[in-house]
Amino acid sequence: MLRETVEQFWEAIGGADYDAAAGLMHEDALVWLPNTREVFRGRSRYIASLKFAPARWQIRIERLHPTPDGLVVCVVQAKDPEHERHCFITAFFTIREGRISIITEYWSENRPAPAWRREQGFTELY
Repeated sequence: MLRETVEQFWEAIGGADYDAAAGLMHEDALVWLPNTREVFRGRSRYIASLKFAPARWQIRIERLHPTPDGLVVCVVQAKDPEHERHCFITAFFTIREGRISIITEYWSENRPAPAWRREQGFTELY
């Protein structure tokens, strides 16, 4: 049930079906964005922000790990081709009574690696 809830949530976000995403969340859900020091108090604010945002994200789940205590750790790739953005989101979902009660999302913008690391032989591209 935990896995399916999070999978359905990302599928709804990727399909811009924000009402379906809202249906998977508690009304008083909290969504934390530590990168920007923001919190959405209540699903209605979070969903309204998604509807208002200019980006329409294509979502692909990379990893998804439910735990026995109702926490789901998830990594997704998020692409916004129209605005040429590509991010990874590491998200922690707390599920209560079959619905999402807390999400904490850490966003990372993808960018080229610094050339000096490859030049020094420290890394290689994959």
